[in-house]
Amino acid sequence: MVTDEPIITLERVEDPGFRDFNPNGVIDTPFWERYNTRLEFPISIAFGMLLLTLGLCILVGLPEWKRDKAMPNINTLGGEDEAGEGSISGGGADLAMGTPPTADQIRELSKDLAIGEVNKDIKEFFKLEEGEVEVSESDKVAYAQVDAEIRKKLLGAKFGSGNGTTGGDANGGRGPGGTGASSTYARALRWIMRFETSEGGNHGREYLEQIGGIGGAIMVPVPPDNRQLILFKDPRNLGTRKVATDADIQHYASLIQFAEVRRDSVQSVATALSLNFQPQNFFAYFPRDLEEKLAALEKNYKNKTAEQIRSTTFKVIRRGGAYDFVVVDQQLR
Repeated sequence: MVTDEPIITLERVEDPGFRDFNPNGVIDTPFWERYNTRLEFPISIAFGMLLLTLGLCILVGLPEWKRDKAMPNINTLGGEDEAGEGSISGGGADLAMGTPPTADQIRELSKDLAIGEVNKDIKEFFKLEEGEVEVSESDKVAYAQVDAEIRKKLLGAKFGSGNGTTGGDANGGRGPGGTGASSTYARALRWIMRFETSEGGNHGREYLEQIGGIGGAIMVPVPPDNRQLILFKDPRNLGTRKVATDADIQHYASLIQFAEVRRDSVQSVATALSLNFQPQNFFAYFPRDLEEKLAALEKNYKNKTAEQIRSTTFKVIRRGGAYDFVVVDQQLR
């Protein structure tokens, strides 16, 4: 039978529970349930806190990062530990651009070198009491790398004949410029000088600028036999280059000196000096008046004698258009 009466369909309506009806009578889902069906809300809060924390870390760390990136290279004359930046150890006459040589580097450089002969020569030429100075391994390497006759000239010329005098007389005294711990040789072994240069390809040139600025000279042995030395009386001026004579060697060997054996440091300086060969090392020498100035600064720092001092660290500074020194640390025996 056909009828026009509407068909009534019964639908199951879930209990709205804690849902509320809005003013229009429509079921309204609460805020938390509407935006938390798949934990969107707590995840978004956690992610937002993470971004906030990351942003704060960047803001706090960026100035320090920039400062670290802008830190200059610390170049040191003397000092032979593995901590870098001129840190104190037992001294050592090595010229260092950056981190001092490690024990492994020294062992590598010492391969096939007559270190025993160097020890014998040092013992023969420098009649110092046991424990007066500590001969650095890098210093021994540098002397072992040069020709034996050149080494003896460098060492033999360092004998003095009393306080404040130098010469070639091996019977006249135990060291130039004084005796024992006050000798030029002993001072070179315990003194550390810090230089600062900027990052980049010019730092070898900046280093030489400062060495020359305090009156330093450089001698570079010529490979492969290292029987000849190239002298730069002023490393800032390449026109001062010449082949060192016996008289030159004797003169500079009587001054305070430091040796550099690190390959990267030697390469950097060799490039700045426009050398057409790759040396194994080089030596830097400083004048007598500078040595005496540093000796006075060392003594006045803690009013200690040379025998009481294990190492003294000087910092090279620029003051009034010229270079000067200040003592920044001193280690006692």
